[in-house]
Amino acid sequence: MYIPRIEILYRMEIFLTVFSFSLAVVYSLGNFQLFLDSTQILILKLMSASSLAAIFLGLIVIGREILSIFRKKYRLRLVTVLTTFLFLLLSSVLLLAAHVLLKLSSGFSP
Repeated sequence: MYIPRIEILYRMEIFLTVFSFSLAVVYSLGNFQLFLDSTQILILKLMSASSLAAIFLGLIVIGREILSIFRKKYRLRLVTVLTTFLFLLLSSVLLLAAHVLLKLSSGFSP
């Protein structure tokens, strides 16, 4: 199975996490500037999708690093793994917040 180079995946994961965070900032500023409800829901859905993609890419990057240690006897790139783990946690928090806000905005109808 071919997995692209780790640097490309790592940069994509950083981009998606920063994009999710910037969407969270835009959503919070939109509350004060009276964005339409449909616009805020769109922002939350985009934040949810980009956070989920960042989580999957983060897991692939960490898995690829661990696999490269055991298969090819490379040394562990600790900075890459730690920052990926940090971005993975941030993306998870943003994903949870987006889903909670989407659930609250849709109401609690059964």
